[in-house]
Amino acid sequence: VGCRGGGGNILIKPLGGSEMDTPLTKSSEVAQPGYYQVDFTNGIGAKIAVDGNYGVHQYHFPPGKKRILLDLSHAFLNRFVEEDHVAIENAISGWVDTKTVCDKGKYRIYFHIEFDHNAHLEPKGAHQFLIHGTEDGSTMGIKIGFSSVSEAFAKDRVIGGKSLEDTKTSITNQWDAILDKVQVIGDQDRMELFYSLFYRALQAPYLVSEPDGSYRAIDGT
Repeated sequence: VGCRGGGGNILIKPLGGSEMDTPLTKSSEVAQPGYYQVDFTNGIGAKIAVDGNYGVHQYHFPPGKKRILLDLSHAFLNRFVEEDHVAIENAISGWVDTKTVCDKGKYRIYFHIEFDHNAHLEPKGAHQFLIHGTEDGSTMGIKIGFSSVSEAFAKDRVIGGKSLEDTKTSITNQWDAILDKVQVIGDQDRMELFYSLFYRALQAPYLVSEPDGSYRAIDGT
């Protein structure tokens, strides 16, 4: 009963030498609160760590092209409305409007995305970019900041953002402190189910204000 979920804003997809619509097939993965690691059958690997409204990605590519697709118009269930962005050198800043659950309204997310300094950004249509890495090295890194208030707050998160490993360590310690407040003993599968549901319950409500107390009303003011 009810509507299907929203979200899924901004697609980041490692391509290597593949075409943009080539599917990615997982061969292995590691997942924990705030951290995700995945390897694909084409030899590409990804590590992602998040802490609040900040995230850092690292992509490993096999020999050959190093490319990443960035789609600012991506959203679950085709709920994308519009976006605006500015691309300068190795960074993209802007905002995205998306319909809410049940399409009863829309919400706006401000973002700032920075790629490795040696990356080249190639526009592909109105809302997409191909990010090209150089032939040197086998990895490409991305840092992302989000805000419900402004692009400036999103950029500040990237400027003050930690490395992937430091972000992973920080968020792991934070979640351990929270999840350890409830101790459960029993069958392993039941314990895993409990903590999985406990983790999901703690993800809401969402904080839409900034540390200085600023926030936007539902009409965007």
